Amino acid sequence: MKICIRESCFFELTIKRKAIKNAYIRVRPNRNIIVSAPLNMTSEQISDMLERKSDWILAASRSMPENYTEKAPDIPPISKKELESMRLDAEDKAMCSFERVYPLVKPLGIGIPEIRVRYMTTRWGSCILNKNRIWLNVYLAKLPDECMDYVLLHEIVHFIYPNHGEDFKHMLDKLMPEGKKIKNMLKEIRIPSRREINNAEVI
Repeated sequence: MKICIRESCFFELTIKRKAIKNAYIRVRPNRNIIVSAPLNMTSEQISDMLERKSDWILAASRSMPENYTEKAPDIPPISKKELESMRLDAEDKAMCSFERVYPLVKPLGIGIPEIRVRYMTTRWGSCILNKNRIWLNVYLAKLPDECMDYVLLHEIVHFIYPNHGEDFKHMLDKLMPEGKKIKNMLKEIRIPSRREINNAEVI
């Protein structure tokens, strides 16, 4: 539906009601606004929220390049304010994931790696072999546990096979037969970009 911000700027508003705690505003190209709202948030409350955030909405809209297009995110972007709390959640989930995954590789003589989480734009995970360190994408906290398990196992197996050759694939398939299904699912999920995070506002 069409809404007016500051009387002179018209936007197309889309409201998505979800089972979430906070409301989020995303400003998209061509004067589009997407609001993710809790199920119990009223239309009046959403209107009041947009009015309070009108300066931010106009500034975010002006920052959008002309003819900017981007595939809609599969998981909602979080604001910078939410990033730290989600990082803590991801760290807790990573430790739980490690407790599930490590028994699979311990018989192979793999030591315990250092596990950290951070926001990454294009990867779900990475490893630094010479530092015995694994990085997991903070957004894995938003996905089912088996996704983090798969990514963590994938990176741990790299400590045996650094590349993605046949030996690596065979080992990963042996340790997690359902891994291919999870891998294909992750390929279909786009991680929100830095622009989307910058243009997401938590209320």
